[in-house]
Amino acid sequence: MSKPGYARLLPRLRVLKSQLSKSEDIKSLLLVETFEEALRDAGELKIAKERQLSGDLGEVEAELRRIICGYATEVEKHSPPEAALIAKGFVAEFFLSDLAAAARRVLAKSGLRRDTLVTSRCPGSPLSMLEEDVDSVSRVFETIRDPVLKQIASRMIDAYQATGDPNIMDWIARLSRAYLVQEALSKMDKMGRDSVEAVVCPDILYRLLSGVFYAAMSGLNVQWLDHAYKGVKVCGFNWRTIRQVYESAGGDVEQLLGELRRLYPVLEGKTVWEALENARSHGLRVSRAKALALFAGYPFHAGLVAATLALLEQEASDITAVLAGKKYKLHADSVETILSREV
Repeated sequence: MSKPGYARLLPRLRVLKSQLSKSEDIKSLLLVETFEEALRDAGELKIAKERQLSGDLGEVEAELRRIICGYATEVEKHSPPEAALIAKGFVAEFFLSDLAAAARRVLAKSGLRRDTLVTSRCPGSPLSMLEEDVDSVSRVFETIRDPVLKQIASRMIDAYQATGDPNIMDWIARLSRAYLVQEALSKMDKMGRDSVEAVVCPDILYRLLSGVFYAAMSGLNVQWLDHAYKGVKVCGFNWRTIRQVYESAGGDVEQLLGELRRLYPVLEGKTVWEALENARSHGLRVSRAKALALFAGYPFHAGLVAATLALLEQEASDITAVLAGKKYKLHADSVETILSREV
C-alpha cells in the first residue's frame, strides 16, 4: 500500500465525488413531465455541466459513458499500482466493449462508423488507431497496446474462433472488470481487499450470475461458458463450483435458480427475471452505501478508487434510467426501483 501515492490522489478523488448530484436533484428529474424537460434539467447536473447532453436517449447515454470513461482513465493514470488495476477494470470494459462492437460491424460488413462508439473520444482508446477499412476481427484487436488488455482480447478472439459466436466477445468484455478485480485483490493487504470487495462485488456478482442464467435460457452448453468463466474466482463466485451446478441443472432454468439461490440468497424472487432484478437493485444500493461510507473513513487504500468510480458510474446510470423512464412514459415508482439511491 502506497500511502504517499494515495495522499496525492485523494484530492482529485474528492473533486470527482463532488460531481455527484443530490438525491433531491434526481427526484426533481423524476417529477418533470417530458423527456425533453428531463434532458434539459439533466444537462444542468454537475457531472454533465461542461458537456452537451442532446439527441435521443442512446446519444445521451453514450455521452454520459464517455464522461465516466474519461474519469476512469485519469484515475488509472494517477493511482498506485494495485488501485490502478481497479480503475483499469472500469476502463477495460469501455475499450473492449467498443472493440467487440467494432468486430461485429466488421463481420456484418456494415462499416466501422468509429465516431459512433463510446470511446472514440476517450483518452488512450484503441479505437483511435483503428482504420475505417479494417477487414478482420484479429486486426480490430491489434490496436491494443496495453499488455493486460491484450490478454483479455486474446481470450475474446480465441472464444469467438472456438464458438463462431460473435456475442461471446461482448460477454467477455462485460466480465473484464471481474478478471482485473480478481488480479488486483491478490496484490492488496486486508484493508484494501475488504474495502474494494465491499464496493465492487455486488455488481460483479450480479454480472457473473446473470451471465450464467442468460446462458441457460439460451441453451448454451457448459463448454461455451468455459471460454468466459474459466479461472474466475472472485466476489464469492467460483466457476469450478458453478460449473457443476450448471451441468447438474441440465438446462432446467428453474432448477438452476433453486440451486444457485441456496448459494446466493440475494437471488430472491419467484422467476429468474425477478431474482436478477432484486439482486441488481440490492447490489446497487449496498455498493453506494459502502462507497459513501469509505469517504468518511481512513482514505489511503484502493477502496477509495473503487468507491469514486462506482459512484460516478451509478450517477450516469441513474440519470439514464430517469431519462429512459420519461422517454417510455414509465411511472416514477417503477423507475425508482432501479436507481442506486432512494429519492
